[in-house]
Amino acid sequence: MAKYYEWTKKFKTFDDPFCQILLAYSAGDAFGAFYEFNGSHLEVPNELKAKVGWPIGGVSDDTALTLLTIKSMESENPGTTYLKLLKENLGQIRGLGPTTRRALGLEVKDYEPGELGNTNGALMRSALCGLANFSNNQIRCAIEVTHDKVEAIEYALMLVNLFRGAEIPIFSLPTEEVSLSPEQTYKSVCAVVVNSKSVSDTYLRACSLGGDTDTVAALSGALYLRKFGDPSFLEIDWLEQINWDEISEGIDQAVTILRRNS
Repeated sequence: MAKYYEWTKKFKTFDDPFCQILLAYSAGDAFGAFYEFNGSHLEVPNELKAKVGWPIGGVSDDTALTLLTIKSMESENPGTTYLKLLKENLGQIRGLGPTTRRALGLEVKDYEPGELGNTNGALMRSALCGLANFSNNQIRCAIEVTHDKVEAIEYALMLVNLFRGAEIPIFSLPTEEVSLSPEQTYKSVCAVVVNSKSVSDTYLRACSLGGDTDTVAALSGALYLRKFGDPSFLEIDWLEQINWDEISEGIDQAVTILRRNS
């Protein structure tokens, strides 16, 4: 068995392609956390870096909220269920964005970036719902409880469609750091994917852009694997450094739900 054997045993659903897409998403999230809003970088080493106040290999709210969103999708009211799950798991989630904190009644600082209700959080946490046959109405219901602006919802559903199999549109790589704008995030993910040659390449390119690097790296890595495949992904050396223990159960549950509805 290849060198990644030990950590992959943490997942009951490892052989399912959906699991590996979720792994690519989570890995990009953990890799990009160090670079988030930390300036642009001409060179990004292919190694996991420690961030002050953040456990090395730990994922952010990107992965946590994605798993909770998928978990909510089978309920009669995904939005209500999502908020319930969010409150129940609040103490275990790192890096919540301002729009999500507002929905929970938590403090939001005046200087925080992004327009409340119109950040890329909806796009970030709903994209992988496109792996299953959930309707736009179901996904919209889960989105609107935190992100109620038209732009946030529209770009979220556009990215969902890419995971459903729609062709990736061509955009130029951004020349400025990627903000919390849904439009800029969507276009940046598309540009990173079409300009990359592997999942690992998407991580490096996403982090070189600066800005919301964990979100762009997570979405780009997952979308690249979904569209093109990449046998070399699981051979990335630093994957074994990710704290898979904290998310393995959630990933297995999400894969089961996605598979049941696909």
